[in-house]
Amino acid sequence: MSLEGKVAVVTGGASGIGRAICLQLARDGAAVSVWDLNAEGADETVAMITEFGGRAIACVGNAAAADEIATSAQRTRNELGPITILVNNAGITGFCRFEDITEDMLNRMLQININGPFLCSQALIPDMLSAGWGRIVNISSSSAQTGAASMAHYATSKGGVIALTETLAK
Repeated sequence: MSLEGKVAVVTGGASGIGRAICLQLARDGAAVSVWDLNAEGADETVAMITEFGGRAIACVGNAAAADEIATSAQRTRNELGPITILVNNAGITGFCRFEDITEDMLNRMLQININGPFLCSQALIPDMLSAGWGRIVNISSSSAQTGAASMAHYATSKGGVIALTETLAK
């Protein structure tokens, strides 16, 4: 599949699944903006992309904070062009007995795993609408559908990602 001329944002692109997604998008021809809190890892992902001739930049920031999303989005637009692909990959996990999950733990999980994809999508959809083309990929988990022992806050957040995805699709 050719993504020549497309600009992709991948949150959590400094390592793991996010890095693999960045590399594949670049191999398919997209310019990639690697968003992550981990500056060193994001730079490594960019270096891997540029080694094989791809275009990429690293944007260091919190993909669950509206002001940092706006800053990274504007930098991406300025350096790579309008954004037409968003992969909401950044997220956290955690294991804790249900009775021991604090309000702070729950709020942090929801902030990163649900608010992040919501706010990133909201910030970047205007580019896609202007282009008349766009794709949003949200990374969830089977835990959202089946539940998972000691992961009530995580499964809840990933269930929200599924609901967001279905809603945006409509």
